[in-house]
Amino acid sequence: MWCDIVPSDKAGTASAKVWDITPEPDNEFELRVTVFGCKGVPAADLEGTSDCYIRAYIDDDETQETDTHYRNTDGKPNFNYRLLFPISTPF
Repeated sequence: MWCDIVPSDKAGTASAKVWDITPEPDNEFELRVTVFGCKGVPAADLEGTSDCYIRAYIDDDETQETDTHYRNTDGKPNFNYRLLFPISTPF
């Protein structure tokens, strides 16, 4: 909510400010998230390995994943992966 308090002696005069409250037009953007790698991923499988992937989302409708690195043993998966999200503002 926007509330202006104008003194009664200035109300209705030409010196009173008029604020433009039209909504901002929609702008289209592309958000690029680059995932290079991770550190310290625990070995969660029984064999002492991990199947690693990254899942990212902005909305629940727009979920994206990287490829899966199976049987990672050192806890440092290397992805070099880019996720692209279409964004429009105002969000």
